Amino acid sequence: MIIEKSLTEGGQTETPTEDRIEGAASGISLFDEAELLENFDDDRDFAKSILSDALSEIPKELDRLIESCAKEECAAISDRAHTIKGMAGNLFTPALRDIAFNIEKAAKAGDLELVRGLMPEMEQTVQLTLEVIKAWR
Repeated sequence: MIIEKSLTEGGQTETPTEDRIEGAASGISLFDEAELLENFDDDRDFAKSILSDALSEIPKELDRLIESCAKEECAAISDRAHTIKGMAGNLFTPALRDIAFNIEKAAKAGDLELVRGLMPEMEQTVQLTLEVIKAWR
């Protein structure tokens, strides 16, 4: 089962009854519960434990990323985005993985303007992803 969450035109979130969580702008899944559970041999308790850790670690990594952006440190931005990308991949949160990848790639290219342009989407995707994880636990 995959849960769906999207933004309405007014910026308010809504949670339809479908089994898919979609990223606001991209239509990419925010969380794939079926893949997560399959990866953990359907051990729901273990999955909940991993997701619980993610609830505290993802915001810390986002804060580090924001700090690196403020300092305009491309190498650090790339490292932070890479860490978030890896966490997102392991949690089966593709929208977060994709935006982190895009920031990592822009930072590696030294494109701080693109990084800054992607950060609002990163922050929104983190917020939505954390909401979904909290709801699932």
